[in-house]
Amino acid sequence: MSDDLPALLLALTTKYDELRQQLATVQDLLLEISIDAGHFHARIEAIQNERAA
Repeated sequence: MSDDLPALLLALTTKYDELRQQLATVQDLLLEISIDAGHFHARIEAIQNERAA
């Protein structure tokens, strides 16, 4: 088992790094979606205000 430990640690480290990169990508996308949602919300409010006037 101790012979497998370095390979296991390398595999876990590699997988951890891949998952960390995926998380960073998803966080960036979530930020973009949040900004877009804010813009859409502002547009909807503006349209509703125009219709109410």
